[in-house]
Amino acid sequence: MNVLFLMISFPDINKDSNLYSDIAEEFRKNGHSVCVAALLEKKHNQNTYLEKVKNLNILRLRAGNLFNTNSVIKKGLTTITIANYFKRAVQKYFNKIKFDLVIYPTPPITFAPVVKYLKQRDKCISYLILRDIFPQYVRDLGLLNNPLLFNYFRLIEKQLYNISDYIGCMSKGIKWIFSEHNVYNRRREFKIFKILDNFTYSRYSKIICVSKQVESALSNWMPSVKGKTKVIPNAVFVPEFLNPNPLKIYDILFVGRLTQAKGVDILLKAVKILKNKYTKNLKIAIVGDGHLKVGLKI
Repeated sequence: MNVLFLMISFPDINKDSNLYSDIAEEFRKNGHSVCVAALLEKKHNQNTYLEKVKNLNILRLRAGNLFNTNSVIKKGLTTITIANYFKRAVQKYFNKIKFDLVIYPTPPITFAPVVKYLKQRDKCISYLILRDIFPQYVRDLGLLNNPLLFNYFRLIEKQLYNISDYIGCMSKGIKWIFSEHNVYNRRREFKIFKILDNFTYSRYSKIICVSKQVESALSNWMPSVKGKTKVIPNAVFVPEFLNPNPLKIYDILFVGRLTQAKGVDILLKAVKILKNKYTKNLKIAIVGDGHLKVGLKI
């Protein structure tokens, strides 16, 4: 069987692996011929090329920038046009291969045109790996408030679902386990939010609290969670700290994704206030990656 993977990210499998490379190699180990078409971002200054690695035919096709860019317009244009790049590349490099199965994950949701082309050309089966619900989750985060744009992407999302013969969902039947970190949040200042919290927390099978204080505060706010909570402190590998280095290098360390949801921009604003208003000379280290990386500065 000839299998084609359409990916916006596929690692150098000589050095690294991820979920999709593992799946591709599993198909290959079971005797199938595997091709991969993966995005090669323009910023890498390389042209499209085809390579064979571990008996996988991997096509790295040059298109726009998608990751770690602070330009919403560039990212949006790449998302919208990426299917056309993939379609032309498949026509040029895989024109003599008749595929039996094409596999593609979300994101992006814009692969429908190339999947439709392959289904018409090869009469193949299409399998969508559904990892997130775009554009709904972006609107829930408050990052997509324009109704025209939302409806446009919603239409594209439906097209992708309709063209897919099978859709593999990542969360069917799983038990939801929630991690509670704070003894306080602003919702608890308003009793109306207790209704929403009770509804939300009732869906969790288990609630992990990072301290007894957090567990107590949550139980006082919502007695209904009693019996669901479990205290598991944040883990620390103790041997590494038995002989600490006495030299203090940084005052603040941030580790996480560099996105609005993680609030690294708020941290930098706070540090700037401390520096300018209270003449606090703080050293801060930021460890992470994400689309805010380019524009981060104090």
